[in-house]
Amino acid sequence: MTVVAVLVVCFCLMIASLLVVSLVNRQQTRRRLITHKIWQMRRKVTELEEIAAVIEPLVESPLIPKAITDEVIDLIKRITAIDPSVTHLQGNLRTAEALVASYQHQNIPHVLMRIQPSDAAIARAQSYLQEAGRVVRQQQMAGHISTTEMDAFIRELSWSHLMVEVLSHIAMGHKALTRSDVLTAYGFYRNAQNKLLTSLLADDRRNRMVREITEILQNKRKSISADLMPETSLNPGRDTPDLPHENGALG
Repeated sequence: MTVVAVLVVCFCLMIASLLVVSLVNRQQTRRRLITHKIWQMRRKVTELEEIAAVIEPLVESPLIPKAITDEVIDLIKRITAIDPSVTHLQGNLRTAEALVASYQHQNIPHVLMRIQPSDAAIARAQSYLQEAGRVVRQQQMAGHISTTEMDAFIRELSWSHLMVEVLSHIAMGHKALTRSDVLTAYGFYRNAQNKLLTSLLADDRRNRMVREITEILQNKRKSISADLMPETSLNPGRDTPDLPHENGALG
């Protein structure tokens, strides 16, 4: 074999080797990208599951956690389509599908619990409600829900955002009144009323609640109507002391 032939063979082998290495690198890069994409989607699944679970007792309509759970189902199916070997999310998928079915048929009674035990808990609940609003807007942009549905969900989330703080302060007032700490109770009721008065949310329920808190401050009632505040477990009894008159409380 001549020197030229040897050089040609060596050159061909080198080119073949480079092509093989390039192909392997491309496959590895593609696999890394897919793995990273799946990791991001799995993290999103966890975040959405948490948002849906946290806001469920904070909102009146089960359609909002249902919409977020629908997004969980869609994400899991997309992950499986990208990589069929990802089977550990099947349990999450079955749980999400069962939740959606219960939301649709209302098999489980919806219990509201917007009262939070502390300012930190109030801030945490409100943060999840804001995240739910962001998810709802993304769903509308993606065509998963209509503009009408989005607007209704955002109004509901905004009301819940306000109620988490207002009802928590009212509940703190109830607790203080039950232990006969009338000045502290008065302060909590006033804080709740101020939150309502400074809110820009257009909702007839807000005006009703302002009036009812005024009646509490005037000792005309002890608690908020159950249709506005169904969380009645902390309502003070009739034998609790009266609140001080406004001049006395401020003085």
